[in-house]
Amino acid sequence: MSMEYTRGKPIDKERLAQYLEMAKGERTMKQFAEECGVNPSTFSRIANKKFAGASSETLMRAIFDHAVSNCGFTLDDLMDANGMVPAGSVRINEYRFQELSVIDLITSEITRRASAVVYLHKKLRLSKSMGYMPDVLCESESFDGNGMWALDIIFASQFASRRDGDKQITKQRNRMMNRRRFFERLARYATIGYFHPEEVPQRFSFIILDKDFFEDIVTEYGEQKFRNDVSLVLVDVNKFKVTGEFIFPRQEGKMMDMFFTVPVEDETLDNEDDLIDIDDI
Repeated sequence: MSMEYTRGKPIDKERLAQYLEMAKGERTMKQFAEECGVNPSTFSRIANKKFAGASSETLMRAIFDHAVSNCGFTLDDLMDANGMVPAGSVRINEYRFQELSVIDLITSEITRRASAVVYLHKKLRLSKSMGYMPDVLCESESFDGNGMWALDIIFASQFASRRDGDKQITKQRNRMMNRRRFFERLARYATIGYFHPEEVPQRFSFIILDKDFFEDIVTEYGEQKFRNDVSLVLVDVNKFKVTGEFIFPRQEGKMMDMFFTVPVEDETLDNEDDLIDIDDI
């Protein structure tokens, strides 16, 4: 079984471009792209360091699988340059990188889709001396109610058994721990709404980075009705995009519209004027 990888650190564009050059050997970059089954422009962007996010794990494997013999680097080296680390081995600093990357993605998507002011370090009052700081808090006249929207990242449990044959037990334990984590975040939301209803954001969204976690919460809590708008947002950290969204029903019957998964016209186009011609590489 091949090892799986996940985003966990910044991309080293210089090293990734170097590995791509080493992998192609004497072939032209166009020939190498065709052998890897990708569009030549993809390799042109990597070679020119003109790309924004990490490339897919599939693309990295294709480069390594079609690289010349004794290319001078390992698959782990290539993944590392692409900002990816072995899944299940994410360290504290790498979780922090994932968190910052997701916050950047979410804030970019919000400001791309609505005229909103975004706060990253603003506290909501829980009691006289205690506060709660969501990962992202934004305000916009386009949002209902008081126009406030709080978004929080919930990382999935990574409990792993030391004994072989306990995969089912491990899966069940992680599922229960994930449900508890979600409930604890709900409790914060409920506390604000109970003691300080005038300060509670009209919208609360919980950002989840694990598909199984996301689907289990939908199954477990999906029929719960809330006073205000509450939703789940699924982010694929490898593809660096929002891939799912679930809106919980409201007590009054009305539900908020989908936000992140509704297509919008992308006004930003790649500027290819200063790219090296793929046939010249």
